[in-house]
Amino acid sequence: MGATPAHAQSAAISISIPAQPLSQALLELANRYSLDLAYSPEIVKGLYAPALSGSLTADQALGQLLANTNIRYQRRGKSVSLTALAPNADSQVPQLAPLTVVGSSNGLTPTYAGGQIATGSRVGMLGNKDFMETPFSTKAYTREAIESTQSGNLLRVISDSDPSVSTTGSDYDLSNYASVHIRGFNTAGLEDLGINGLYGLASYGNRSLGDFSERVEIFKGPSALLNGMMPSGSVAGTVNTVTKRASDEDLNRVGIGYESDSIYSGKVDFGRRFGADNQWGVRINATKRKGETAVKDKKLDNEAIGLGLDYRSPNLRVGFDWIHNEENTDGVSAQITSRLASVPAPPTHDKLIAGEPWSVYNTRGDLFMLKGEYDLSDDTTIWASVGRNDRKMTANVMNWRLLNTDGDFARDSVLVWNSKFENIAADIGGQTKFVTGPIKHQLSFNANASERTVYQARANYLVAGLPSGNIYDPTYVSKPNVNYSPDIPKSNENTLQSLGVADTLSMLDDRLQLTVGVRQQRVKQKTFDPVTGQVNSGMYDERATTPAFAALFKLTDQVSIYGNYIEGLSAGAQAPATAANAGDMFAPYKSKQKEIGLKFDAGSLATTVALFEITRPSAITNADNVYSFDGEQRNRGIEWEVFGEPVKGLRLIGGLSWKQAKLTQTQGGLYDGYDAPEVPRFEAKLGVAYDVPQINGLTLTANAIHTGKQYLDQANSQSIPSWRRYDLGFAYATKIASTPVTFRGTVYNVANSHYWYGALWRGVSQPRTFNLSASFEF
Repeated sequence: MGATPAHAQSAAISISIPAQPLSQALLELANRYSLDLAYSPEIVKGLYAPALSGSLTADQALGQLLANTNIRYQRRGKSVSLTALAPNADSQVPQLAPLTVVGSSNGLTPTYAGGQIATGSRVGMLGNKDFMETPFSTKAYTREAIESTQSGNLLRVISDSDPSVSTTGSDYDLSNYASVHIRGFNTAGLEDLGINGLYGLASYGNRSLGDFSERVEIFKGPSALLNGMMPSGSVAGTVNTVTKRASDEDLNRVGIGYESDSIYSGKVDFGRRFGADNQWGVRINATKRKGETAVKDKKLDNEAIGLGLDYRSPNLRVGFDWIHNEENTDGVSAQITSRLASVPAPPTHDKLIAGEPWSVYNTRGDLFMLKGEYDLSDDTTIWASVGRNDRKMTANVMNWRLLNTDGDFARDSVLVWNSKFENIAADIGGQTKFVTGPIKHQLSFNANASERTVYQARANYLVAGLPSGNIYDPTYVSKPNVNYSPDIPKSNENTLQSLGVADTLSMLDDRLQLTVGVRQQRVKQKTFDPVTGQVNSGMYDERATTPAFAALFKLTDQVSIYGNYIEGLSAGAQAPATAANAGDMFAPYKSKQKEIGLKFDAGSLATTVALFEITRPSAITNADNVYSFDGEQRNRGIEWEVFGEPVKGLRLIGGLSWKQAKLTQTQGGLYDGYDAPEVPRFEAKLGVAYDVPQINGLTLTANAIHTGKQYLDQANSQSIPSWRRYDLGFAYATKIASTPVTFRGTVYNVANSHYWYGALWRGVSQPRTFNLSASFEF
């Protein structure tokens, strides 16, 4: 490999690029050094690049990546061309081939040192931003982090290492059991999940989307200006998944896996690019999981297939996705309720069984999405996206009501549920850059809309005569004669429409950035009579205007400080007939966040600190019997996070969070000053990966989670103690008969700790679980 540089020597920066196909490594290098690479895809086909880390100039990094290849590079400023030498030719005569220009062609920000976190993520209509230039708390997990969980479950990916993000509920039960908490507020599970930046498509049964995701991005705090109101009105934050796209390197990957007690799985991942300039791409993923879980008599049968098509040119990028998935679970855990003054200890895992063998949860659906971006000029880009997700769900679940702290329970009723969801969403917007005097502007604007229509027949059937039981020695009963109705009338229709605009002003050589913006939101809600199908009275149609302000200042190239004020929106309601102001309609109510923070990037290790306050209104009726949204919960907290590769071969990701969640305005002041339910004050998480130097390709992993005590009711009479979970694992990359193979193994919950996830109906922790997998690339 040789070089003919014709430029000034660039400054060295700290980088870390994992071992991977050379085409992917070159793309990451181009993004890190802001280079424009041009080469023929054929010259890198089948080549793998070594891991790269340290403080390097662009030429040093290129030299190391291309070492031991027959590829030479020529550089002119930011432009770099690669050519392959003919096998028997003189080293000064390169073999010419058609060139393909690549850079951030997949639209992704580069990975950070260690490969688990990206250097940036999509920030709503502001587009992709480096985390050091984002005046909010954000994080993006890479494909490497997703694969390390071996589960394909998005909830596992986002909750194992972030101290401000937690999930409740196991990998196997109803999706509505599981929820995501960010900064102490519930995000409605995966109902408010974004897909390629488009919100309003997700619904129950989307946990397996991890198998189809290249990135999983988290935004902490309200985001009404950036994304509009969330479909379920959650304000804690947002989770967005970026679907896979074909890379310049051909991909033929097959995987097999095992999870205790007897779940077997298979995966296929296929990718190709076509055309003279590799402008056409196809990516196909398929997964299957079936067997009995680590919980006795709980069985699952899940399958999914996805197709990703894309076209890219210098000015135009278009992508299409189709994902079909089915989730079927037998032995769904019972929903446990309690009005006891205290909470019984959770059952040990040797006594833990499924709710009832006949309790089932089944869901299937198809998601379609089309998105396009077009560069009108170097400074102006417009985009549009549209999608639809149709899903069906059936379930029947036994309800257990605790009778005493000895664990005795009564079988009172059976929840029977038959539903259909139709979700449609669209977004159109643009971004342009211009200059006024000494100030640079980045003007962003978008309009979005979504509609969710729900058809459902849902009921709790009271069943007399069923024997009682005990959570510490449970037994099964035969299925009562109750079934879900095959007729599912239209239940409700929710429509969201909004228009937003924001301007980011940069000055002082881009060290100071100010973002200001405003969004107009419209919310329409209809409910329908299940018998007549007519719209019920009291149709909701209200509007709200929400602003946001943010500032970021770069003290140095490695240190940024920031602050923001931003709001979240949730649908209001109509005052009930019993209130003095019966019939009054309330506009969408606003949750408000104030946040300040600091970000430090040492090149191979980054750390962030954030202090925040979020207030969220709630409905109350005052002493004059006037219904209003004057109730309030206030969450204050501090977060410290760290990620990266401080020394070669050692990768860290984790942090600490402390939260004070208080009920500040309650009905009649009864619970003012009490702790808010299901918000632990202290959480700590740390994930470690260590490359064993004596065994090439072997990585050992460990993960630790501590969650503090939390109350389960407003009166703070019910509480669950703190708990800890430890996971251990390994990954081993090698070759078998020239075929790259990666083996992975994980022991989840090594100590087999048993604890309540949160509210008792969410269930008991998942027992010790063993995962083994192998992936082969042909």
